[in-house]
Amino acid sequence: MDLEGVAEIFSGMLYSTIADGKQFTSARQVAAFVGVTPKQHSSGGKTNMTGIIKNGGVKELRCALYQGALSFIQGYLMSAQN
Repeated sequence: MDLEGVAEIFSGMLYSTIADGKQFTSARQVAAFVGVTPKQHSSGGKTNMTGIIKNGGVKELRCALYQGALSFIQGYLMSAQN
């Protein structure tokens, strides 16, 4: 909850889902677990990244991240108009 823009509900969801995060070795693994990394197809040294799949990861946490991002963008746009 010390992070700017992170509300109590989202921080509770995040903590209940990944706890302290010691089971992950990198932030990319956490993002893949939540389901916010794009799907990757690699062959012959070429990497092809596709969109984020809707049925992978923790849907509730991904939805909360999306709503938080929309709220942040709306607040930023409203402050830029003033």
